Amino acid sequence: MSELINPEEYQRKLEEYKQMLRELQNKAFEERSKRDEYNLKVRELSAKIRELRDNTRELSSKIRELVEKRRQLIEEIRKLREEARKIREEIKKLKTSRKTSISKIKIIHNMLGRRIIDEEKLREELERLEWEYQTSTLPLEVEKLYVQKINDLELKLALANIKRNLSAKIDELNNEINKRVDELKKIKDEISKISEEISNLSSKIDKLREERDNLRNQLAKLKEQRDSYREKANECHNNYIKLLSKMSEIKSEIERLTLLIKASRIARSLKEQRKVLESKAKEIFERYKRGDRLTLEEFKLLVEFGYIDTTKR
Repeated sequence: MSELINPEEYQRKLEEYKQMLRELQNKAFEERSKRDEYNLKVRELSAKIRELRDNTRELSSKIRELVEKRRQLIEEIRKLREEARKIREEIKKLKTSRKTSISKIKIIHNMLGRRIIDEEKLREELERLEWEYQTSTLPLEVEKLYVQKINDLELKLALANIKRNLSAKIDELNNEINKRVDELKKIKDEISKISEEISNLSSKIDKLREERDNLRNQLAKLKEQRDSYREKANECHNNYIKLLSKMSEIKSEIERLTLLIKASRIARSLKEQRKVLESKAKEIFERYKRGDRLTLEEFKLLVEFGYIDTTKR
């Protein structure tokens, strides 16, 4: 910038720079205010983001707990189904055994006939025949008939005993089958109960996952908004720094112009003072030429303005 000699020109430039400084100060205030406003929004959003992150982590923790619980219940159902399979196999074997026993009883029925066998009477009859056979002298043909009857009675008693044991076994098998069927029913009821619990857990897990996904979507939007505000805050801050730098330059120029104006005014004042002194020296020289007596100060003034050359001797 070229320096002007005229103080009024300096003053005009000074006022221009002061106006520029005021405008820059206003702009700097606006940029700083916008920066602070954006930074406040960034802090508020950051706090909200932290809160949502905590909520998201809490939901994820709950989901993991429920998923683990569901896994344990599924494993429990697997064990119950395996147990039910084994019970069904046992029931199948028990029924097969019962069927075999029933078949044997049918064979015995066919051998004994459908009538009810009175084992007590058969024993009494057997004892009577054996006593007669042992105590009587019988013809050979009669003796053979006794042996045949005794053998028939022993066979019938043996078959009756087998039938009785088979019937008892069938009763035991029926009881065992009923017991196993009851156990199977309890297992099925337990599986149904656990399955319903698993279904409820799955619904809760799905609901929590949906809630967590919504939070994650909110987080993504808030992060994007926060980053946008942060970018704007940085932009305003950079503008503010540039304005401060420009203001510093303007202030330096204002200081320089102020000094120039002051120097110009001093120079002008000195020049005017010198004119007065020069006029006074001219008057004193006229007196000097007339031979008037001069004071030391008046003599110095003549020397200063060249009316008297002190270098000549």
